[in-house]
Amino acid sequence: MKASSDYQTRIEAESKKWGSHLKIEADADVLGDNWLGHPAISEHYYQRGLLDWGVAWPGWIREHLSGPAERSLDLGCGTADRSLEVFKAGATRYIEGIDISPERLAEASTRLSEKGIPGSFRQEDVNSVQLPANTYDLIFAYHSFHHFVELEKIMEQVHQALTPNGLFVLEEFIGPTQFQWTDLQIELVRAILRFLPEDLRMYRMGWAKKFEGRPKPEEVMAASPFESIRSADILPLFKRYFHIVRVRQLGGTLQHLLYNGIIHNFIRNRDSAAPYVEAVYKLEDTLMDFCLIPSDFMLLIGKRKDVPQYEPARFVPETKDETISYLGTELASRSAAIIHLEPELASRAERLELLEASLAKKQGELDKITKSLGWRLLSRYGKVKYSYLLPLLRKFGIGHQ
Repeated sequence: MKASSDYQTRIEAESKKWGSHLKIEADADVLGDNWLGHPAISEHYYQRGLLDWGVAWPGWIREHLSGPAERSLDLGCGTADRSLEVFKAGATRYIEGIDISPERLAEASTRLSEKGIPGSFRQEDVNSVQLPANTYDLIFAYHSFHHFVELEKIMEQVHQALTPNGLFVLEEFIGPTQFQWTDLQIELVRAILRFLPEDLRMYRMGWAKKFEGRPKPEEVMAASPFESIRSADILPLFKRYFHIVRVRQLGGTLQHLLYNGIIHNFIRNRDSAAPYVEAVYKLEDTLMDFCLIPSDFMLLIGKRKDVPQYEPARFVPETKDETISYLGTELASRSAAIIHLEPELASRAERLELLEASLAKKQGELDKITKSLGWRLLSRYGKVKYSYLLPLLRKFGIGHQ
């Protein structure tokens, strides 16, 4: 009972925290630690998330489903920002959402009503949600899943609630649980800060940032009871429960830490800060793409594992050694396929040469027969009486005299 009472207290605190956060979001001057609040950083994040033919995932969903989802579900929908984008992209006909904050849900309902969009929202704890089976063509969570505790239960519910062709999308923070940054992250960020001008490193309180430390779990929970509560478990569990059809590394492994508390400097001094912003995300990209650091934010799209799949599961880069092993296996497999095909290709080339020689021989014989027949006709019937034959015979290269 004590544990249940404690959990309920934390849920209520989480609901209150995000309800009051609406005032912060409405104040354009309070930029806080939101690294994605910078337009150039946000655009780069967006570009890294593009799929296949260069579209964002809502557009990809529409094409993959050959039309909009009949029903979609937004887990931790908040004010329905992402649901509205999904609807606008033509990826769903009807949007549903679940959240624990009545204030945010009221805002979401107002926005839907004003825009005349079909949908409904309900206040519920996602950790204990019971979803109807085989119902949704699309279920997604946008920067909310790392606040959930009962990940296994939620993924089981999502799995059985998807239609056979349905898709589960996570655009999410999957980095260290409760922001327990790795030593490598901390040291890389410390090194980058040394190269930044002091005016870009200034906290609002008036002193310069020199490093980003590792917060105590109780400090994280004091700010938000369920902040990144099991974030490091999200990717392994997604791989366990779903067949991954698309994956993108979105970054944030260094930028999230680096800009915490100082992003306002980069926004207000946008022109002078632009070269530093670009240098930072390019450095992060390089380290991440070579798997020297992981990606703390990822886009994951999965399908039910109990439904036959028509394409292999996508490889999800996690560690440098795992990636090297995977690439080595792929290279060996392709080399073996090429070696296997070489005798067949040589045989086909030989047969093609013989066929070309045979055709050339037959063409020569045909030319001899045609010329012989033409001269016989001319000598027997005369050129005048059958002069209309000359153009035809000349077309075949005979009758030129």
